[in-house]
Amino acid sequence: MHMNNTKFQYFTYFLNPLEQGNLIKDKRDKNEILREALGKTFLFKTSKSNYAYAFKAKRDNFFLAKLGRRSQLKRSSSPEKGFQAEQVDHWPNCWMVIDTNERRGKGQKIAIELKSDVFPHPFEQLKQFADELNAHLFVCGYAMAVNPVTEERDFWDLIDENQNRIERLTLTYNVPNLFKLNNSLEKDLKQLQKEYSSTEVTIDIKNPDGKLTIPHNPLTEQSADYIARGGGQYKMKIKGKKNTISSKKNTKTRTFTDFDIEFEGDNQDVLFNTLGKIFE
Repeated sequence: MHMNNTKFQYFTYFLNPLEQGNLIKDKRDKNEILREALGKTFLFKTSKSNYAYAFKAKRDNFFLAKLGRRSQLKRSSSPEKGFQAEQVDHWPNCWMVIDTNERRGKGQKIAIELKSDVFPHPFEQLKQFADELNAHLFVCGYAMAVNPVTEERDFWDLIDENQNRIERLTLTYNVPNLFKLNNSLEKDLKQLQKEYSSTEVTIDIKNPDGKLTIPHNPLTEQSADYIARGGGQYKMKIKGKKNTISSKKNTKTRTFTDFDIEFEGDNQDVLFNTLGKIFE
């Protein structure tokens, strides 16, 4: 019997308040504003590609949508047209599940179906999607930031594997956070946000000789935890290696056996009842 395997990659998103300036602040709850934006279908493009976000349905905290990209499909015409070669628009796509529930210690999550022939690295398209969504959110006083969920042990494995070869470590945090960790890092980020109205904070440490030491202290341990939850990103430059190692390349991925999203007819209740399992 053939078993259908479906893979998902996981991301956390933040809704950050913006300085209002001369704008009139939208008094609605920020999640209400986001849900309104997520309930639409729209096209967006970058310098390289055209994309589409297609809203499918929502129930409770879940939004079900598809994210696709435009391509050209070459095919032969009908016999009446002499089998002439022609090109037509083709939109390969993947499912996207957004959980807007603000759960303590977990944040708000996005799961994207991983199809290597559609989006080999969906984080890039997800950032572009967030940029387009922000065009709708800015006027309401908010901005969305998205980060990959990673495994904390991967960060420390990389540190251990590259001792005496680390040239640079960059830690980026989104603030404010949703995790309510109540540690010194969280308190420092809150203070920075209060004093500077910052939505992002970066720590950049370097040693060109590759002798950068990364100790197990409160800053690095709390940072590794914060980033693993999806609260930011890390980048690491290793001496002798051309490419930078980043957390986005270690995005959490899960495989579900015999799980297929079908959204037709009477199976919608069953589908929505099982979507929560994706985020367990």
